Amino acid sequence: MKSDSKRQTESAVGRISSKAPRKVNLPFSEAELLVGLDADGAL
Repeated sequence: MKSDSKRQTESAVGRISSKAPRKVNLPFSEAELLVGLDADGAL
């Protein structure tokens, strides 16, 4: 027999994982963010 909290957790996890990831349109790309970045600047 499962406890209420266990069932609630499983229910919440099911709701979260069933959603498709949202597409976010940012005004810059990953490549643009990395321009000029080196090991010293990444700290």
